[in-house]
Amino acid sequence: MSTRRLHVIAAVVFLAACASRAPAVTPSHITPAVQTWRIQKPDGAAASLGEFAGQPIVVNFWATWCAPCVQELASFQRLMDRVADTDIVFVFVTAEEAERVRTFARRHRLDLPFYTEVQDAPADLAVRALPTTIVIGRDGRIVLHHRGALAWDDPKIVARLRELAGADAGNAGQAHSARTKHLEAKLSRAGDAVRLTIQPRNGWRIIAADDTLTGRPLRITWNGAEPIAQLQPGTRYVVAGDTARVYERRTEWTTRALSYPVSVRVEYVACRDVCEPGSVQLRLVGQ
Repeated sequence: MSTRRLHVIAAVVFLAACASRAPAVTPSHITPAVQTWRIQKPDGAAASLGEFAGQPIVVNFWATWCAPCVQELASFQRLMDRVADTDIVFVFVTAEEAERVRTFARRHRLDLPFYTEVQDAPADLAVRALPTTIVIGRDGRIVLHHRGALAWDDPKIVARLRELAGADAGNAGQAHSARTKHLEAKLSRAGDAVRLTIQPRNGWRIIAADDTLTGRPLRITWNGAEPIAQLQPGTRYVVAGDTARVYERRTEWTTRALSYPVSVRVEYVACRDVCEPGSVQLRLVGQ
């Protein structure tokens, strides 16, 4: 009981008076049952929460027939727009059929990542009412377990989620950094250019693999800037199909920015005792 009370207090701090009532919180980290819990994308592809390990995750349980659920979806849409420069993952789960969800999304003009249940939600998630929203930190810890509708685009909630993601709420858009369990990545301005910096973490090695090897290549996709114009000394730009290389130290790439905003997506394979795929999305807005 004492642990539960401590987590209720933590949830109140998280919301910082954003909610009209204290959220109910489940203790502990997500379990293997939660990580392997099977859900399905709208296109029928299988998915699980384990795919997003190392990233903050917001999981919302809802239904088309649930009025409070529908009420808060528009605020979730605005929340997603306001944290689009972070690597926070949103997962909206319903037990309804995919076609019903697609029809609902079109009618309400919602562009949210909807999933359908393949299996019932694990008991560890304690989903006993709709809507229920669960926020999971990078380390797998359940930060918030809230039952009921909220205005999720409230500035205090946006700021807290940005803090959870490691983004600077006060300088949002000027420079952005993201941290996963494999690496730290930062997108920043360098004169008239944009610089991407990658720093492996905790002994992980970032792999660039060619198409003959297992795993994804290290792929850097720029949007809003011309292709690589110049490189920092001692570094090489890695594209899909490059021969296998290992990055164990900080590496930088620089491109001249034609206009802002600039976004970059980094997809990689990281190896230590095992090899795991990962990705980060960064965004920079300037003058």
